[in-house]
Amino acid sequence: MARKVYWDMAIYDKESMELLIKRVGVDNVLFATEMFGAVNAIDPKTGRNFEDLVPIFKSIDWLSEEDRHKITEGNARKVFLAHVHLKPKPSQRYFDA
Repeated sequence: MARKVYWDMAIYDKESMELLIKRVGVDNVLFATEMFGAVNAIDPKTGRNFEDLVPIFKSIDWLSEEDRHKITEGNARKVFLAHVHLKPKPSQRYFDA
């Protein structure tokens, strides 16, 4: 698996979240949700809105605190910092005229 590929976790059930994390690893997953109101429906199994992903994420008991930090914050910071450092200098151009 490419180490520069990151997957967002806008997934609405625990089994799928777990499968994603196990398949690509905690270092390549970013916690994400849809824009609030995008999935305006209630999950009949839980009675909660499908967009309420935090309780599902918290229920994955085999994740360590370090894993949770990577998924909710650490990986996003890593991606952002890599992007900032890869930006061309003002004197460089993306396209030649």
